Amino acid sequence: RGKGKKSKAPFKFPGKEKKEKSLKSKDSKDGPKSKDSKEAKKDPDRDSKKKKESKVKLGKKKKKHELEKAENPIFGVPLLTALERNPSHDGVELPALVRECIDYIEEHGMTCEGIYRMSGVKSKVQQLRARCNRHESLCLSEHEPHVVASLLKQFLRELPDPVLTSELCPKFEEAASKGG
Repeated sequence: RGKGKKSKAPFKFPGKEKKEKSLKSKDSKDGPKSKDSKEAKKDPDRDSKKKKESKVKLGKKKKKHELEKAENPIFGVPLLTALERNPSHDGVELPALVRECIDYIEEHGMTCEGIYRMSGVKSKVQQLRARCNRHESLCLSEHEPHVVASLLKQFLRELPDPVLTSELCPKFEEAASKGG
């Protein structure tokens, strides 16, 4: 009885076998499934989110490019050039921007904790910077003291030559020792 019979393998559905083979071949070609492919299946809006993100990034680049486009900028130029382009109205040899920032901080910022240590809102500082470079009037009273202090710090930071040079150090030390 048992001589002529073949042992039967369990029945497999034809479609399932093809799927298993195709999955195995994909895994062997690409390696293990990446996290992104799993997320893509879960989140069909992923591509549209990426497109929105890229538009936002392009928008930021465009704005940054516009900031650098000013004809006679005050930021990023030597102090004398900034003074020529933005003279102070009271005869003090400082750019008007610097004078206005100092006056505003003395009036409104001296009671603020960490006025020069804490940063202002970056987007507001950038807006003020752009307005300065376009020679538009500034209404500093519309802004928080930390924003104005950050604008002043950014101006000083972007000067090509430092204000406090090693050559002037002895004079600063002398002035500090005299007190006041």
